[in-house]
Amino acid sequence: MTPIRVVCMNTLNLALNTAKRSWSTNHVGDMHGKLEDARYTLLYADKYMAELGKAVDRLNHQKLSERQVCEYIDALFPLVDNASQLMPIGL
Repeated sequence: MTPIRVVCMNTLNLALNTAKRSWSTNHVGDMHGKLEDARYTLLYADKYMAELGKAVDRLNHQKLSERQVCEYIDALFPLVDNASQLMPIGL
């Protein structure tokens, strides 16, 4: 189960690597049992996405100060001294 929308190989790999659950089956044997498993998988997927939506809503309503935002950005994208010397121009 993953909330990641796959649009390229990178997001496919991210979705597969971070999936909490996966389900697959061969199309032979007890198909009724496999259909029942698929129903439960879809039910749990719906519940998972609903809970994820609630968590996203809670985070969306969380207020951050300007200082907190700057600290978060600095943690994600630290400035490097002489950064222009590290990468050739044109790349």
